Amino acid sequence: MSSTEVAEEAGTPDSVAVKSLISAGMKRTAALEAYSKASQHAYWSKVTLSSNVEKVTSYLGSIGISEDLPELVGSHPVVLAYNVEERLAPTLDYLVSVGVDDLGQLLIKRPSLLGLDLDQLRRLVEYFEANDYTKEQIIEMIKTTV
Repeated sequence: MSSTEVAEEAGTPDSVAVKSLISAGMKRTAALEAYSKASQHAYWSKVTLSSNVEKVTSYLGSIGISEDLPELVGSHPVVLAYNVEERLAPTLDYLVSVGVDDLGQLLIKRPSLLGLDLDQLRRLVEYFEANDYTKEQIIEMIKTTV
């Protein structure tokens, strides 16, 4: 195990990852707090947080969340520990396939959507469809109550 991985397991902030958050617009104390909270989740999900932070911030920037990144990470810091390829991209791709077209705005208002398991989200949408909700109603449910 590398010294960075050992430091992460011990909860010691990695300076490169924290600097990446600061350069994305977060205040130092908020970046340290978010990193600390995300490191707990990263340990259990077996993600190397120091290398994942840059991937997550870059991906979120690519979908239109740059200026609001500090707010999103501050309200849902475990997003830093989510695997982009296995969790974030598939979930957001699914939301787009359902008809959500303003992902950036939605995630700023409802960052907890990123914490949903994709299978749970699919089952919820299938439930709404089976109960004759319109596409617009399903999107509204996702935006407000899911």
